[in-house]
Amino acid sequence: MTDPEPLPSGSPVYDLPNVFLASRIAGALGKKPEPLGRTVVTELALLNAGMPLAHTAAKVDLDIRA
Repeated sequence: MTDPEPLPSGSPVYDLPNVFLASRIAGALGKKPEPLGRTVVTELALLNAGMPLAHTAAKVDLDIRA
């Protein structure tokens, strides 16, 4: 989590080579956290292997995505 959230545009955190910023999902209940967790683990494995991610968001779409 960052403070403030979301980070303002131009924040130096966006340019740090050792930071991976991802959106978070607040309030997942019931059986939803388990498949979400599997998706995160899969995406991190792809990222670590240098392969394309299965779920991406273009920067131009960020203002319309939760």
